[in-house]
Amino acid sequence: MLQGQGRIVVGDDEAILGPGEIVLIPPGKPHKFSNISTNPLEFLVVCVPAWEPTNTVWLEGSDVKAP
Repeated sequence: MLQGQGRIVVGDDEAILGPGEIVLIPPGKPHKFSNISTNPLEFLVVCVPAWEPTNTVWLEGSDVKAP
């Protein structure tokens, strides 16, 4: 996390993250990240191996489209 405060859900686990904190998401593990404050949320994502659009499966929000 670079700025703001967010809630991360990885499988059945949930945590609140703030600046300077990190989370490791195992491959294939469903996850969800959301801003829980009125301030902008800024975070860095590092994917190994590199992320591709075909890696994403939207679990909720049928109106959400992949970038």
